[in-house]
Amino acid sequence: VLFASGQSELKESSKKTLDRIIKAINNDYPNKKVIVDGHTDSDPITKTRDKWKDNLDLSAARARTVAGYLGERGISKRQLSTR
Repeated sequence: VLFASGQSELKESSKKTLDRIIKAINNDYPNKKVIVDGHTDSDPITKTRDKWKDNLDLSAARARTVAGYLGERGISKRQLSTR
């Protein structure tokens, strides 16, 4: 939902969703740890093999992208971790 197939760049539409999540975190869970899990589908990387070694590599990049977006918009970097 947040990314196009094989990509780690956020879709514009996903930023609105993440902005709502940021608001909820700041209002309801200030100073709590936020763990961002990266995910992808089970299809092997073929079209974007030049960018990613495998799906694990893509999912890690997606987690970093979301964590970066959250950090840029007010979630403390001390709160954030990825896996």
